[in-house]
Amino acid sequence: MNERNEIRTALLGLVGTDRPKRVDLPGLTTPLYVRSLSSREFDRLLVQIRETKYACSNARYVAACLCDEDGAPIFDVENEAEVLHLSGVPARYIDCLYQAASKINELDADTIKELEGNSEATPSADSGSG
Repeated sequence: MNERNEIRTALLGLVGTDRPKRVDLPGLTTPLYVRSLSSREFDRLLVQIRETKYACSNARYVAACLCDEDGAPIFDVENEAEVLHLSGVPARYIDCLYQAASKINELDADTIKELEGNSEATPSADSGSG
């Protein structure tokens, strides 16, 4: 096998290797899990966040990352009703899950600003957020 094929095989071997991380929320006895997103999932999420003018962006990100113990998604992030429903959860819980998801996905400050609609390339403040 040549070096190019070895690199390709090694990199593609990473698909599906990340395990979900358990998140315990105060007052909730049911364990929650967050998962890392694939590059494809993350790109699709950014498009959705931009298309919705950053509406419910924190809940949308959490919806994309929440999963069961095996890594299967809990919410359909493309279902606006589900995202809107999740956005009704108290902010302190969404923030806790958001932070855990950001940690497992190893997001840098610029990417977090992009998700929150705070980067220079984002719509104006009157376009809605949350």
